[in-house]
Amino acid sequence: MNGGKRQVDGTSEPKPKRFKALADDEIDSTEGKPKSTSTKKNSQWGINLFQERHKEVFEHELDFYTVTKDNLAEKLRKFYCEANPKQNGHREKVLPAHQANEYHRNTMTNIKCDKSDIDRNVDIVRDPEFTKSNRTFDGHLKSRMESGTSRPTQHKEISQVTTCFNGITESL
Repeated sequence: MNGGKRQVDGTSEPKPKRFKALADDEIDSTEGKPKSTSTKKNSQWGINLFQERHKEVFEHELDFYTVTKDNLAEKLRKFYCEANPKQNGHREKVLPAHQANEYHRNTMTNIKCDKSDIDRNVDIVRDPEFTKSNRTFDGHLKSRMESGTSRPTQHKEISQVTTCFNGITESL
């Protein structure tokens, strides 16, 4: 070894660094990037829906900064089972009666996901205090599937399927 230097044409040059050095502000700026705009919007909608239910049941909003993780987990557990869409007449016209009063599975997942927007170090997906509420959430979705109140996801019709096999492309 020659002290982190390499020989090029008989002269020693510093070995290039593998890892780049970033300033703290550059690292801090990447913290919120993993969430897309729609994810942030869905998270805020879920928080607002949770607060709306909390006001209806307890006559005040929940203070996310002072509630304990255990208390929040229990409130979420009940919320997951009680969350229903607003009754505005439109859903009843376009959906079967047994599905009109239930959110779609994807909507329920949006309601549950990522409450990191409450600006507190709480992870409702991975923290052990939320295991029971997460199991309740999963069980609720499963019971809806079994009872037939869960709506299937509607996918767009595939208009043309193209296959490629050994370099030959053909349409089916």
